[in-house]
Amino acid sequence: MHDKSSLLRCFRYADENNIDHILVEIKIEDYPKKEIILIKNANFGKKIRYYIENYTEELKLKNNNDIQIVNFYSFNKWKILD
Repeated sequence: MHDKSSLLRCFRYADENNIDHILVEIKIEDYPKKEIILIKNANFGKKIRYYIENYTEELKLKNNNDIQIVNFYSFNKWKILD
């Protein structure tokens, strides 16, 4: 299971290495499938500040524990979106 420090490391690594995107997988209680958020490099700073302020160490949304970040990946070039 991931925690907030591993999420921060992912963002830091992606930023320092000019990675294009971070994909964040969200589990929402009572939803049949997980949701995916795609974050472009230009938005890394603002998005990580949001996660720091609004998610617990266990990556649950502070004002709704039914929402949790369960996975994340950094990667380059997704041509269809560029």
